[in-house]
Amino acid sequence: MKAIRTIGFTGTIASGKTSRCKRLVEVAQQRQQHVSTATGAVEYSASPPSDLDCDREVRPQAIPSSRVRVHYINADLVGHYIYEPGKPCYYDLLQHFGTAVLSAPAPVEPAGHTASSSAPGLSGAGRGSGDAAPSGKAEPRIDRRVLGEIVFSEERKLQELNSICWPYITAAIKAEYEKVCASLRPTYPPFTEPARSSPSSARPPTAAAPPSPSPSTASDAAAVTAPTVGLVIIEAALLCEMTEVLELTTDLWMTHCSPATAIDRVMMRNHISREAAERRVASQLDVEQKLRKLRHLPYKGDIEVFDTTQVSLAEGLKETEAAFDRFWRNKIAVHL
Repeated sequence: MKAIRTIGFTGTIASGKTSRCKRLVEVAQQRQQHVSTATGAVEYSASPPSDLDCDREVRPQAIPSSRVRVHYINADLVGHYIYEPGKPCYYDLLQHFGTAVLSAPAPVEPAGHTASSSAPGLSGAGRGSGDAAPSGKAEPRIDRRVLGEIVFSEERKLQELNSICWPYITAAIKAEYEKVCASLRPTYPPFTEPARSSPSSARPPTAAAPPSPSPSTASDAAAVTAPTVGLVIIEAALLCEMTEVLELTTDLWMTHCSPATAIDRVMMRNHISREAAERRVASQLDVEQKLRKLRHLPYKGDIEVFDTTQVSLAEGLKETEAAFDRFWRNKIAVHL
């Protein structure tokens, strides 16, 4: 592994962050596939010997691999996961906001059945092994719409929600990120010293029985089991406020639009009143506040900013593709 680049993708409310980040992930995965196909990269794994040469040492076998590996982490999905029934955050939210945030009761589970929830790449300890209540009934989920109405009605309540959820979200993202980094590191099989033979029994190698690889050759073969470059994309609306997650990134991409445009888009998207939309827009930092926060840290990575106020979605997706082309040339291709 020569490098791990991590793009943090964030944006102000209703600025098109989700659509553009989705396109970024798509083009990154397409580029990964293209590199794998074009280079014919291989990795090595031990395969069992055949019946005809079972007395020979196992040789590494080439199987398809990729020199670039892309991994995507969505903080919003992580947030949904950490307050599912059975998770510690679920009970913290109930204790703070009360049962009014719960959806309609879930149907009764069959006797002896324990429901469980999981998310790819995430692991979280709940109050028990699943989301079943002690009575055997599945616990109702938190209604995000109701919770949103509560926290967006008053800034203090939104801050309280963030103070409860952010530590869990941060821990889950960091745990997944570490798993990704661990999977990108090369693994070396234990070295077994070849059996020594007496001079009288030594025979020159033949085509049917090639010499065993030297320790350095075996290590080189194992080393290519890891890709050359890892690219992690973390999407989070409040990334600038989540310092520990922000520190994982090497680059930051940010979308934004004018407050007036954001209000109109939120009204249309969420089917809410102008007053409610104004409260939601005002509840988040604007682009200048986010950039000031980054300068204050200071943020050491490169920052790419996209103003989507007067940009159509199609134009915005093309901007994302062009930005990734530059990113690829300057920060990925140089390692291949």
